[in-house]
Amino acid sequence: MTVLELKKGYERHNPGGQFFSERVLRLFGNSINDFIVKTSVITAMTDQGVESLEVYDLIGKQSADSGLYGHCAYFRKDNFKIVMYHA
Repeated sequence: MTVLELKKGYERHNPGGQFFSERVLRLFGNSINDFIVKTSVITAMTDQGVESLEVYDLIGKQSADSGLYGHCAYFRKDNFKIVMYHA
């Protein structure tokens, strides 16, 4: 999964979602090219209780600018919704 594929899936399943908008990325000093995507399995609280979820992990690459770096967000693989997760 590439960042552009994740962006397209997110926008397709979340009409009007602003997570990957240029305005939001610019606000944090990033561009779409400043990220990579990895797959993970996390334990998260959902409407059905505690579940193990397969997710895409959006990670900010270290850059010369002071943009976001490290883990940024988890997206469910089945519907591209952002997963709220607290370790």
